[in-house]
Amino acid sequence: MKVIKDILTDYEINNSKSEKLKIQIGYRDIDFLIKGLNKYNLIVIGSRPAMGKTSFALNIAINVAVKQEKTVAIFSLENSAIECVNRILSIEAMVNTEKIRDNKFDESEANKIKNAKNELENKSIYIDDTPAMSVNEIKEKCIKLKQEKNIELIIIDYLQLISYIDKSNVCLEFKKLSQKLDIPIIITSQLNKGPQYRYEREEDPTPILSDINNEVVKNADLLLFLHRDDYYNEDTEKKDIATIKTAINKYGNIGEVELLWMSSYLKFVDLLERQDTIINENAMEKHIKYIKEHTNWFETINIQDIKQIETNYWNNTHIILLKNGELYINGIRTESNIKDIYSLENGEMFEIKNDNSIMPIKELEEWDDLDMYLYNDGEPYKKIIYDNGSIAGITQENKVVAVTFWGLYGVIAENFIEVDDIFFDENKEIYVLKNGKKESLFVHCIW
Repeated sequence: MKVIKDILTDYEINNSKSEKLKIQIGYRDIDFLIKGLNKYNLIVIGSRPAMGKTSFALNIAINVAVKQEKTVAIFSLENSAIECVNRILSIEAMVNTEKIRDNKFDESEANKIKNAKNELENKSIYIDDTPAMSVNEIKEKCIKLKQEKNIELIIIDYLQLISYIDKSNVCLEFKKLSQKLDIPIIITSQLNKGPQYRYEREEDPTPILSDINNEVVKNADLLLFLHRDDYYNEDTEKKDIATIKTAINKYGNIGEVELLWMSSYLKFVDLLERQDTIINENAMEKHIKYIKEHTNWFETINIQDIKQIETNYWNNTHIILLKNGELYINGIRTESNIKDIYSLENGEMFEIKNDNSIMPIKELEEWDDLDMYLYNDGEPYKKIIYDNGSIAGITQENKVVAVTFWGLYGVIAENFIEVDDIFFDENKEIYVLKNGKKESLFVHCIW
């Protein structure tokens, strides 16, 4: 038994510092929603088979080990260690997993794999592929890894393959282990056939709490449901989109986040992330083919240098952003300090510069008289959202700024301080969540 004086001696008063000490799973909107992983938590990722729960867990392992340089232990009860490594290489190198498995890839892909291998070799990821381990065996190995390697995250894939006598105590035992070792434990779990049965009855197959073992519901500090609508519905508008739902969250918010699912690489990425590492190769090839059919200037651009391509079909404007920040509009180089471009559904296009300012893109026209921006002194945003009419963001200081486009002129919203979230409602209006209340984002003209 501890006296409160001893506990308070080590208590972290500085909230911003304690937030940084939490483990982030590596997805912007999910981490913003769940407020990071507490060290003493049991996290369960539940889905039906073939949704990608193992891949999602491995993506988290890479994010934690590579980006945060923390020590991760993976207990793979279904896949061998070499299979896990092949998947990890596919995720990190962004090379088709079947090519890695079959050892059939070209020189460019071989270089990507080599670079990923060099990156991963220096990271602390431990993989145990012993099949049918018991709860006690896993616990003993975790305790030893904590003592010898100071592991900071444990991932177990998956719950139903753990050998146990008393089925009702598995999650409780790992919850206790998490508290004892003071590190988060992530367990993947298959859902029952509830979603499949609902789909067959032409009902919504989205996972609900009754689809998972009640023992998980009782003991999980954080329960994440992974669901892909395109698994059931080939005509869905959410092709290659995975929904992550916080069904239980004892230390954060309840909500949903959508991620891009890149099945060829077994990779999940933030939907709005626009880095060169997540370019969809098929989409780029389609863009290139279209541009070649309608212009004669593409031969001057090296495909390896391209970061992003956007095409405005309504006015036949083609925009290419290179990795060095150079922006070409219909073959004419315009600027070299661009880090992202947006193509909105209403046919308008905008660029975001290195200073986070946003300007409309229109061929051979000047916009110096238009002060449109989404800016926060160069600091990264917690969240940026956009649709066919608006771009808005929440800053690290929980301040909201927004730009709304009507035609080709802009307005900017006044600042909101200490908001919890920013989102578009069903009518595509910008709202913020502040002190638990939904508030409309008021805008006013800036000139």
